[in-house]
Amino acid sequence: YESMWAEDTSDPENGTYDVDDSVVGLVRTDSAVVSFNGAWAQNIGENETISGTMHIVGFGMEREPQLNKETATRQDAINAINACGGLAVLAHPAWSLNTYEDANALKGVDLTEIYNAVSEVQESDRPYSGYFVDICANRGRYFGLLATDDAHYYDGRDSRKGWIALKADELSNKAILNAIKSQDFYATQGPEVHAKRDGDKLIIDCSPCESIITFSNMAWAPSRTLRGNDLTHFEYEIKKDDRWVRVEVTDKNGKKAWTNIFEVN
Repeated sequence: YESMWAEDTSDPENGTYDVDDSVVGLVRTDSAVVSFNGAWAQNIGENETISGTMHIVGFGMEREPQLNKETATRQDAINAINACGGLAVLAHPAWSLNTYEDANALKGVDLTEIYNAVSEVQESDRPYSGYFVDICANRGRYFGLLATDDAHYYDGRDSRKGWIALKADELSNKAILNAIKSQDFYATQGPEVHAKRDGDKLIIDCSPCESIITFSNMAWAPSRTLRGNDLTHFEYEIKKDDRWVRVEVTDKNGKKAWTNIFEVN
């Protein structure tokens, strides 16, 4: 959409391309690329969070949301994204120093970024939002977990660093959005990870990795990590006090993949 709200801070001569005002989501397949044009980012309501920063991203909208930047609240923006058929994302919460209280005040946001590549370059080093995700889950707020580039510089440090792998019935915008809505995907920097519940076990299969870690609401639990070489399988015995579980795998190059959160008890 042409009337994006994000400020243009590009400086191509110095290698900086701020693309918040023209975000495009690409779906890679064996033979074709499906794009979600018109993704939308903004940072309104600076006084609504302690840190003063919160980025809401929308994608998959069927039309452009119509809002007044000077008067709209963040909830207004989320409502407009949803009303236009889109999905609202709370972007890089760790980088923004967002809290559970910040997130829980918002209704209609179903996704957040567990990893955001640009938050690890230049003057930033908070790319990983696992702590935020876990604190929210402990309080009953379960987000779908994305890995993204959010590329601004295109110098190799913040592009092709994070994406999601999803299962869709067909190669169409509708099917892809439905897969995201149903959380039939995982976030990754390269490794594969697949997890499913089978009774009191969580069955995990992945590409060769050096660690398979299950996180839950419990600060400590026995037998919930596996470390070694070329690991491809792990079965986690769900504990009686587990309320939720998620999985994180790491390969020999330090690249990670993350499942969405499983509500277990």
